[in-house]
Amino acid sequence: MIIRSRPVFALLAIGSLAATLVVLAKALPDLKEATPAAPGRGLVWKIEGGKTSVQLAGSFHLLRQNDLPHPVTLEAAYQAAQQVWFEVPPGDMQKPAAAAKVMALGMLPADQTLAGLITPESHARVTSWTDNNPSLAPVLDRMRPWLVAMTIMLTEYQKMGAGLEHGIEQTFQARALQDGKATGGFETVEQQLSFFGELTAEKQAALLDKTFEELSTSRELITEMIRNWREGRDEELAAQMNTSFTGHEDLKKRLLNDRNAAWIGPIEKLLAGDTPTLVIVGAGHLAGPGSVVELLEKKGWKLTRVEP
Repeated sequence: MIIRSRPVFALLAIGSLAATLVVLAKALPDLKEATPAAPGRGLVWKIEGGKTSVQLAGSFHLLRQNDLPHPVTLEAAYQAAQQVWFEVPPGDMQKPAAAAKVMALGMLPADQTLAGLITPESHARVTSWTDNNPSLAPVLDRMRPWLVAMTIMLTEYQKMGAGLEHGIEQTFQARALQDGKATGGFETVEQQLSFFGELTAEKQAALLDKTFEELSTSRELITEMIRNWREGRDEELAAQMNTSFTGHEDLKKRLLNDRNAAWIGPIEKLLAGDTPTLVIVGAGHLAGPGSVVELLEKKGWKLTRVEP
């Protein structure tokens, strides 16, 4: 079954902004829940025709402990690479400037509160949610709607046992550092955070409303998405990630399509270089129309799906 019209939770898992998740996760409680995993082929492509080898791997930003081990195709691609590129260079997300940027873009000035930016019905939903999550109640009313939405989504993921510590980026960033492999990234933390911070107040409020609409089916959605990712079902992921953006085309353009297009030039530079590279980005960026895979193929590159 494909769950449609659920862009918010899908966005956080496979197409969102890794820098935002890392900064937010530091402030949230660590909750675990084990669920069985199934082995699969993952989402890995080899780009052919370049001076050096470049492989693309679709990541899942947040995973559960029992979703391990990661797909064997991803492990093989890592072993073959001498450097690893991510959405944001490793280490940038841990810098104090990242937290300061979240404060600047996500927190309200002293003379404003969340209640003044959203409808009474939406604020009642926030209040009801914080009744069950009291540790977050004092801070949510000081946040802009986009940051409230992200905080709620990340908290709900963690309640299901999904966390960044088991996710692809954090795992392979740590391994690259330990193994002495060079790393790089396509964007800065500031760029990633600005994608949300620059949304209008109306769009931020709509994002928050959509978050609450999805809460009741979020567990089912996440379980299905992880299964599709592990088994390499890119068409199903595209349906979840892209088709579900109906009515939210502007958000899809900002968070997926525009960023995909901006990464093509840097990937071609990697292909023209001398260092075998693994590129790891959210799986939503590699699936469906307008994906990195499709854009590279349109430019004449041959991409071959890597099988176990």
